[in-house]
Amino acid sequence: MIGVAPCRVVCVVLGWLALLAVDAKSSPVRVTIWENLPKNWTWQAPPGDASETFDWPALGFVRLPLKYNTRGIAVERSAPFALSAETTIERPAGSYRLILRGRNASRLFVDDRIVARTQPINPNSSGHEEVHAIAPPEDLRWRFVATGDQEAIVDWESDGKPHKVSLWVLIGEKKMRQETGELSVALVAAGEIPKVIGGDILLTDEGWSKFSEKESARIDALDTSRRRASAHAEDAYWAKRHEIAREEALKSAPGATTGEGNLVDQFTAETLKAAGERLPDALNDAAFFRRLSLDTIGVIPDGRLRYT
Repeated sequence: MIGVAPCRVVCVVLGWLALLAVDAKSSPVRVTIWENLPKNWTWQAPPGDASETFDWPALGFVRLPLKYNTRGIAVERSAPFALSAETTIERPAGSYRLILRGRNASRLFVDDRIVARTQPINPNSSGHEEVHAIAPPEDLRWRFVATGDQEAIVDWESDGKPHKVSLWVLIGEKKMRQETGELSVALVAAGEIPKVIGGDILLTDEGWSKFSEKESARIDALDTSRRRASAHAEDAYWAKRHEIAREEALKSAPGATTGEGNLVDQFTAETLKAAGERLPDALNDAAFFRRLSLDTIGVIPDGRLRYT
């Protein structure tokens, strides 16, 4: 890391720590994103290098980390793009069922053999598409399939040995939003509750909600560190801008003397005085931020707004 700015080193390290903050008991899931897919892509690694590769807590996704350009601005990935997630499972010999859920077209492989799939999205802007009835899960302890998502359930026989599980998903097809839905692959034995592969996550309302909350916080932290690391090339530019701003702020405004404020304050005070009014007291930070928020985004700030 010789020659790399300390800030960038810290940001990158924080990013990897956030990304790798997974349950130590979980099997690692290797995730790869492939952009610029060939026209006739065949559900396998395309030629060339992958766009991104990282570890993930489990075969469950609430959303993906954002992509940033060199200025630290979030940009969309080239559409469509493919996501692959791979891990190894080892279960006692016996009969199980694999549950694949997601919003987009996907293929689930066990030892490089397709065992389940979901279909491509068919966009319809006419407003006359069919509205499907909500189908309850076969066991009411399970979480319902999310609205707009699909589900495929297949039988799988374990021989007690390790097996490779690979998930491929096509995202952003046909100009659709680049989102995963409640993407997951779970395993269940007869009479039990499904558990998302790679992690200790039960496929119940409570289990998925806790996972979603934890994942959202982890990905938020990851996005922050990735944004800062991506924008490192702009550090020198903004450091210079801040230096100039500090220098200018320390200068006295032309024509102003101690106690009179700057030219804007003088003009405002003279105008108010002529109208028989007095200059109001300066706003505190909270009131200023409230007005700034109203002027820029049209709503008052609340506890959910975070600025970094």
